[in-house]
Amino acid sequence: MIVVIVTFNILLMNLIIAILANTYNNYESGSTGLYLSKILSSRDEVMYDQCYGAFLSAMPPLNAIQFPFFPFAITLRYLNSGLITLNEYIMIAQYSLFMLIFFAVFVVSG
Repeated sequence: MIVVIVTFNILLMNLIIAILANTYNNYESGSTGLYLSKILSSRDEVMYDQCYGAFLSAMPPLNAIQFPFFPFAITLRYLNSGLITLNEYIMIAQYSLFMLIFFAVFVVSG
């Protein structure tokens, strides 16, 4: 009885592998086109915004720098020169801190 059960399980696993391989072969030919179309469609979603780019692209530990500047960013109108300048300074501050962290890790590990 054990031999029959083990053999049956091996046959079922073989069947599942064959079904998955067949499905993979069906979709493999169009995978490059699907991949490129997804990249092109998501390009517009991840464009940098000159007014709020620093606020949108910050990583969780670095977005603590933004807290004092939220009231100013919310009150200024879109495409205001002050908002664009604020965005640039916040972006420089965030990435300067980011580079300093990696530099410290590099110095300590080296």
